[in-house]
Amino acid sequence: MRNLIAFFSLAAVILLSSCGNDGAGEAVVCSYDIVCLKDQTAAAGSVFSMYLPDSDREIVYTDSRAVIDTSAVAIGDRLMIAYVADGEPYESGNVTVRGYTPVHNSMLMVSTGGIENTLADWRRDGIYLYSIWRSGNFINVRARLTYSSESREFVLVVDADEVDAKVPVPTARLVHRMAQPVENFERQIYSSFDIGALWNLPWIEGLKVELANTNLKTDTFTFTKNKN
Repeated sequence: MRNLIAFFSLAAVILLSSCGNDGAGEAVVCSYDIVCLKDQTAAAGSVFSMYLPDSDREIVYTDSRAVIDTSAVAIGDRLMIAYVADGEPYESGNVTVRGYTPVHNSMLMVSTGGIENTLADWRRDGIYLYSIWRSGNFINVRARLTYSSESREFVLVVDADEVDAKVPVPTARLVHRMAQPVENFERQIYSSFDIGALWNLPWIEGLKVELANTNLKTDTFTFTKNKN
């Protein structure tokens, strides 16, 4: 299996700060979105790239301050920010970031031996799915996973055979695999999977994502490429 290494722990992360008031008793309404840290310098501040659901239009936000701890979030990583837009919502421009938290970042993996063969019983450890959506070149997931201090695999995998055969709408599996099954509470996680290497191939018309969903009855979600 090519690149099927995406181990992580459900550890505590930086918490989003409150957007309740601006320090003067005035209520502040924040937006919360998953974005990419595009660049950050002391001179230019923090620059973020974001896409609305099912959209390929890039929105660029800039906070004149360098607000991200790049030891926790590297340039190019995805994160969730709480922010207030200075101008029109969801248009490129200046924002004030009120807080942020890293999200789980991963690339789309390719299985050369077939997922069923490489990951036996890949449905064993379920995913309590709240939502899944595409934005730009990313599949984003909000879910609950069983807590464990041990690392686990949480990966989006597509069979190499489907890619090599140029299947227009291949199927990727969202695989959650713990070291061993445990009974424990669940913790919420946000994840963002970069599918650009597949999504931007000229013959690709969409992508199906299949998972062992323990919340909704739906196990398969289809994302269709916008026709320009």
